[in-house]
Amino acid sequence: MKNAAILSICAIALVAACAPHRDHAPPASPPTDSACNADAASFAVGRPATAALGEEVRQAAGARRVRVMEPDKAYTMEFDAQRVNLVLDRAGNVQAVRCG
Repeated sequence: MKNAAILSICAIALVAACAPHRDHAPPASPPTDSACNADAASFAVGRPATAALGEEVRQAAGARRVRVMEPDKAYTMEFDAQRVNLVLDRAGNVQAVRCG
């Protein structure tokens, strides 16, 4: 009987440990007042990606960081209002300029 009580307590503790925690706040949505302005750097679309172009784009967009995104590569999806992304095509040309 004592063993059955101990097993029951352990089972309850295991189930409680696996339950989702609801005391965490939901993830914050990306800020709408992004410091990055991709439209100001749209001149880069169609041009070959170089370090110099990346710096031009960063300055024009008002971003702190540049991320070059090549096809078929994995990237994190977190939003960074201070980052401008250069999306490249397979030839290494800028296909799109996006903030985040």
